Amino acid sequence: MPDEHGTRKSTPASEGELAIVTVNVDSIGQYAASPADRMAQILDEVLAVSPHMLLLQEVSAEMYEVAKTRLEDWSVTRRTKVKEDYFLVLAVDLTRAAERTRFSSYAFPDSNNGRHI
Repeated sequence: MPDEHGTRKSTPASEGELAIVTVNVDSIGQYAASPADRMAQILDEVLAVSPHMLLLQEVSAEMYEVAKTRLEDWSVTRRTKVKEDYFLVLAVDLTRAAERTRFSSYAFPDSNNGRHI
């Protein structure tokens, strides 16, 4: 339900639910905060809902390093051969993955940014 400012507040997933968060982090835009600081702020917000998976779009190398450090107990992956200065990142919470039998990701072969399902 939106608050008085029209902002939707997310709540953590209930038991038995799979929580997936996808965010376009816009690493190529102009912002007052550095990309590293922005990624830290974004992760503060998305981790508040206790997701099982994060799908991050338009991530720069600087942002990726923050994500890998901050999500040290997660599997954080990206395609290494990309044509742009940004890419997609998949992060899976390994502490919760033990609850599942298997997680898989399959890359689209023609994707320049590492799109996958």
